[in-house]
Amino acid sequence: MAQKTVTVSDITGEEINGDSAKITIVSSAEPNARYVIDASLAEVSDLVAVAHKQKRRGRPKAKKPVAA
Repeated sequence: MAQKTVTVSDITGEEINGDSAKITIVSSAEPNARYVIDASLAEVSDLVAVAHKQKRRGRPKAKKPVAA
């Protein structure tokens, strides 16, 4: 039997049709605590306006040689 996955916003409780986002919150007071929120991109737009992107951590990937 086929199954359909339905994504529901944790903020409004409505079904998300189309683009969705997963927000991860890490608290500095509780180092091992992570909270995950599912939301639509429209709900996230206000948060993204004041947020900043985090650079990738770790060693940079090795560049592949270009075949001539």
